[in-house]
This record gives sequence, structure tokens and C-alpha cells, in this order.
Amino acid sequence: MYDGHGNAWEWVQDFFDPAYYPVSPSVDPTGPDRGTERVVRGGSWHVTADDWRSAFRRGCAPDYRGISIGFRLVRTADQPETGTD
Repeated sequence: MYDGHGNAWEWVQDFFDPAYYPVSPSVDPTGPDRGTERVVRGGSWHVTADDWRSAFRRGCAPDYRGISIGFRLVRTADQPETGTD
């Protein structure tokens, strides 16, 4: 995957808690179990370049709608054809 920073904030499953990550596991933290806001990450076209990174996280109300938040569709690449049927 490439060119994934700075286009649109991406909704992720985690709840947002700014105090969670300093005390979280260092490998594969799952995020808090509950909260009132969900995480968006990755920055968008209308923030400074400092926020254009996948590690940058921000909380938003789950029902918030805006022009700079979305989601990313990802699929695996098709397997190359072998030339045999």
C-alpha cells in the first residue's frame, strides 16, 4: 500500500483515550475497552504535514461527519496468471 497519508482521516475501530498509549503494551496495543470517541488517524488534506502519518491519532464522536474523514478500502493483488488452464 502506498500514498496513504494526508488524503483523508481514516476511521479505525479503537476508542480514543489520550492517556492509553503511554501505559499500553508496546506490541500490538488494542486500545481502550470503551470510550465516547473513536479514533481517526493519518491526517487529511487540510491539516499540517506534521499530522500526515499513520501514528497520528485523534478522537472524534462516532456520529461525526465531515469532508475530511473516510475509510480506506484495501484488497489483495490478483495472482499472476500462469498461462495454464
